[in-house]
Amino acid sequence: MNQDLTKRYWIFIIREYYPTGGLDDVVYTTDMLSDALDIQRENDGIWDEVYIFDSERRKVLEG
Repeated sequence: MNQDLTKRYWIFIIREYYPTGGLDDVVYTTDMLSDALDIQRENDGIWDEVYIFDSERRKVLEG
């Protein structure tokens, strides 16, 4: 998957209760919010937590 940290939206998937990977948990990056939301929907229920981080606003988007 795309992991270019210059992109605006970073998708983190936390695979266990106590995340330890930091940026290793970034599974996808994109400049398109619609793409980020698609990835979040596709993985919801598969992994413990799926987060979208907006790197310009420095905030996790609330789902």
